Amino acid sequence: SLLLLFQCLSIRHVLSVLACLCTERSVVFTSRSTSLPPRCWEAMLSLLWPLQWTLVYVPLLPDSLSTYLQAPTIFAYGVHTAALEEQVQEPDGLNGVVIVDLDADTVTGTDATPRLPKLAADVLHQSVRAVLHPGIEDVDDPFSDAESTTTGPTDDAIRERKIRCAFAAFFASL
Repeated sequence: SLLLLFQCLSIRHVLSVLACLCTERSVVFTSRSTSLPPRCWEAMLSLLWPLQWTLVYVPLLPDSLSTYLQAPTIFAYGVHTAALEEQVQEPDGLNGVVIVDLDADTVTGTDATPRLPKLAADVLHQSVRAVLHPGIEDVDDPFSDAESTTTGPTDDAIRERKIRCAFAAFFASL
């Protein structure tokens, strides 16, 4: 679910990960939950449409294969936090790998995170923000007619569709 991805990561961090994927950087999603990285990866990769990730992708890397985090190739892995911490302590560490902690909403592990084109990224950020936080501009307006923001299953589906449309419009604008 896209909404789960945006519950784990801020819009800014989702856009940072998008930039990393578009520039073919190795990215690891980590969490203490084994169900979270695969679900967030599926949501993240779906946002690449009309592009498609064709490099190495493992939604949840088994702990026994955690040495693959040091592979000299581009990859997108989901990893349990304990397995990641074990590899970070190795002498070579995880050079050049972008680490996204889904539990703490952090993106680390690289000195120069690639950036998306500013104007298009700003429009995308505002579009997604408007879908995730409707009426936030009207919070300080006592005369606002802001409607209730309670959501149901169909509302969530509509919100996800609007987010997908915002990302598709972003790629179309490039």
